Amino acid sequence: WALVQYPMSLVSSLGALIALRVILGAGEAPGAGVWGHALYKWFPHEKRNLPLAVVNQGSVLGMVIAGMAVPFISKNWGWRTNFEVLAVASVVWGAGWLVFGREGTLQTQRPIQSNQPSQAPVQRLPYARLLLDTTVFTGFFAGFAAYWGLAIGLTWLPSYLEKGLGFSAVQAGHMFSLVMVCSMPVVLAASAISQRMMARGASSRTARVLLGNGCLAAGGLLFLAMPLLDVAPMAKVGMLALAAALPSVVFAVGPAITAEIVPDAQRSSLMGISVAIATSAGMIAPVVMGRLLETSMKTNPQQGFERGFAIGGAVMLVGAVVCTLGGHPARSLKRLYG
Repeated sequence: WALVQYPMSLVSSLGALIALRVILGAGEAPGAGVWGHALYKWFPHEKRNLPLAVVNQGSVLGMVIAGMAVPFISKNWGWRTNFEVLAVASVVWGAGWLVFGREGTLQTQRPIQSNQPSQAPVQRLPYARLLLDTTVFTGFFAGFAAYWGLAIGLTWLPSYLEKGLGFSAVQAGHMFSLVMVCSMPVVLAASAISQRMMARGASSRTARVLLGNGCLAAGGLLFLAMPLLDVAPMAKVGMLALAAALPSVVFAVGPAITAEIVPDAQRSSLMGISVAIATSAGMIAPVVMGRLLETSMKTNPQQGFERGFAIGGAVMLVGAVVCTLGGHPARSLKRLYG
């Protein structure tokens, strides 16, 4: 991923840029599954919510820093320099990881078959059996729905702030950073609450499934309310900040649910599959928003944007309901391991 950054700063051909961007995406794609799998080697089952939430804030922090640094670098040294800076930073970070990083030693003790007490703990299960488990399968819906909201925020939020709510380009940039920053305390607080609930004896369904999907549904309701409320622009920004933050709780508790159910040897791959399904919303949501804006941009752009947000809210509500109905970690453990 680091090495592909540098040629991005050199080529001018559109085809070459697209090819390099695809390779860049391929290098980035395994990241979430791999770092979650590595992190869980350091923390036991009941203490996994908050650590992953902290790690996930690196992505948010990166967007905030990029929002300030990219315009400055582009203005003074050209847009290509951003890729060179990323290449150097990535190599330095990777070298630091190789020097200071270590493997965790915790392994999940899977239950053995009840009718064969001498059998060794289960090491692997057929992927079809894991993927068709209701907790795993419906969790994919929650991840997809949560990423739908994230995708429209990342791609269309700056335009909405400027063309829909009337902020200047500079103000829109500041508002965008504010919305991104607001997600950090919300996700960290919800993850800490979930972890404390488990420490006090709450089930994984209560502390993870119901809490995570409750946050997803609340974010969906806020998005649905956007076109219905006639409030000041700053109030809309506040609603958007909370609506964008709440669904991200799913990205902290969802992997912990997956890790609770699947064998350790298959944890990284199942988390990677979950991320792949979730991020596929990033190919659909911006297009849906774009279609709505085609007909409304000249007449009432704010209305077009907010209808797009409302569709995202509906997707989140459906995802929350489906995952709540199907998410039963204790039942899945019993069904998968006997």
